[in-house]
Amino acid sequence: MLRETPGRVLLSPLALGSIALIVGNDLWLKRQHPGFLSGKLSDVGLCILLPLVIAAAIEWTQALLRRPLAPHATFACLLAATYFVLVKTYAPATHAHLALLSHLVPTHRFSAVTDPSDLLALPFMWLAYRAQRATKRLEKAPKATARQSFAR
Repeated sequence: MLRETPGRVLLSPLALGSIALIVGNDLWLKRQHPGFLSGKLSDVGLCILLPLVIAAAIEWTQALLRRPLAPHATFACLLAATYFVLVKTYAPATHAHLALLSHLVPTHRFSAVTDPSDLLALPFMWLAYRAQRATKRLEKAPKATARQSFAR
């Protein structure tokens, strides 16, 4: 029987790398070397991480409701892309985003601007889509028994 792990994709190298990119860029690179590149790197990390977090939240909800995990990579990416586009192009959405972040992490002071040029990072969501699909393929692959592993 297939045993799926809700939120497993958040432990992928891609997810962990995007977290490191966001944190390193926001806490060090933007301060030491402000400019176009440091301004866009966090957006790249966010475009990778946000769909993975949404997908994990869906999986955890399905697990809590004891429902089989349905494919949702496309939905998670579309929802993340919609949120990202709104935050980057619509000032009230940017302010709501900042309020949400400040509520989630009250000890950190966040800043964000409405900047449509940040949409250049949007194609990186494709990596999040691929990571979700790859994680599902790994979970569905038959597991080798100890005897089969030694026979190889």
